[in-house]
Amino acid sequence: MTITAPVTGVGGLLRDWRQRRRLSQLELSVEAEVSTRHLSFVETG
Repeated sequence: MTITAPVTGVGGLLRDWRQRRRLSQLELSVEAEVSTRHLSFVETG
């Protein structure tokens, strides 16, 4: 059983959503048509 801390902020919610769907940052960035660097910046705040 995995226990995770509550996610706050848009970046944390996005990262949680992506991980629950088992997507890498690369896969999501291709689908969203943004760079992986931008996606990383959004996720980390």
